[in-house]
Amino acid sequence: MQVKNKQMVRYHYIFGFAGLIPFISLAAAINYQPHLDLWQNMLTSYAALIFSFIVGLYWLASFDKKLNAPVALVLWLSILMMLWSWLWVVFEEHITFWMIAISFLSLPLLEAKLFKNVFSREFIKMRLLLSATAGMSLIWANFA
Repeated sequence: MQVKNKQMVRYHYIFGFAGLIPFISLAAAINYQPHLDLWQNMLTSYAALIFSFIVGLYWLASFDKKLNAPVALVLWLSILMMLWSWLWVVFEEHITFWMIAISFLSLPLLEAKLFKNVFSREFIKMRLLLSATAGMSLIWANFA
């Protein structure tokens, strides 16, 4: 598998940035109607879904021979991170948007270290921007 040699196409950007629409619009809705639990539930569950989707990249990267970490570590990370996002939904009343935001904001740091030889710089850069925007939206929602 040579993921790094695959070029990103326009659809990666379109779908990647379109995935930010719920983060931004739900954070805005929470700030506009802060006492409506529906918006908070929707944002928490969407964040958990997207976080689990992202950690699927870890499974993909585990097949690449240029991985910068032991395969078992990357697979364990992906499982633990998926379970962490599941807890957001299960224990929603105890999970704050700050906790979720920190999770999103830390992803690019981890990915840049683990996957610099697996994914292209262009992809890592896009992931940084997407995670940063999602994280900032979650912080904004926390201020409601």
